[in-house]
Amino acid sequence: MIVRPLFAWYDFWVGLYWDRRKSALYVFPLPTLGVVFAFEKPEPTGSSEDEDICGLCGEPGADKIAHPNHWPGERVPDGELVHASCEKEECRRAHAALSDEQRRQFLGML
Repeated sequence: MIVRPLFAWYDFWVGLYWDRRKSALYVFPLPTLGVVFAFEKPEPTGSSEDEDICGLCGEPGADKIAHPNHWPGERVPDGELVHASCEKEECRRAHAALSDEQRRQFLGML
């Protein structure tokens, strides 16, 4: 753990802030004057638990939670996270495969 003082003229607040990405705790007992406690980041375990894997393509870097409603014939993601582009592409594919009447019936059920 590394401890260092911090003066940040733009941080006019009092309190604690935990930065998950940097694994650092910011303590500001006075506005603009604080202390940073920087912790060592844990080594990656190879587990996909913390990775954002897309439920549609299986690649890392998923950037959104999958929409709960799906067109008939639309592939449902395996996990809760997806790439926005993958979801949009799958939605367009399923939408295009339906007739106007099928779309109306589906939207009437929502």
